[in-house]
Amino acid sequence: MGRSIVRNTMTTPEWIAQICPDNIELMNDFLDYLNGTKAESTIREYRFDLRIAFCWGLNNLGNIPFVNWKKKDIQKYQNYLVNDCHLSPARVKRMESVISSLSNYIERMCDDDYPEFRNLVKVIERPTLTPTAEKTVYTEEEVDNLLNFLTERKEYRKACVVALAAFSGRRKSEILR
Repeated sequence: MGRSIVRNTMTTPEWIAQICPDNIELMNDFLDYLNGTKAESTIREYRFDLRIAFCWGLNNLGNIPFVNWKKKDIQKYQNYLVNDCHLSPARVKRMESVISSLSNYIERMCDDDYPEFRNLVKVIERPTLTPTAEKTVYTEEEVDNLLNFLTERKEYRKACVVALAAFSGRRKSEILR
């Protein structure tokens, strides 16, 4: 049986439209700064994660600029991700890493505008990494049935990918390469 995925409404177009203009400008400047050093997909994920953080700030902190967030606000944000959204510790760490990178950017590049700002994310303890989803393991018979099904439908490429994944011992990223 496949794993279930929890879907959360952490942003809406309406909320994104209401995000503090200072936060939008800061996010855009930060992402522009990263443009030459990070992959396009990474920048897209950073934008998504920052929108989640700023929508949370809109709904929980009165839409104050990010530079005014306090340690307890970041801790509350982490608690929201863990307790309300039920995100995995790895996902929470990644989302906190994004706001930590934004904080580093503010410290390094915006120190003229925010001379007192410091990265508060560093002092917040992050959740312990623990497996959250049970691995899906197929029996040899299930793999054979799938391969037979795909070859009967003449979907040879898909069958080749399944066989490679099942019998090569490679990681997902290695198979895609």
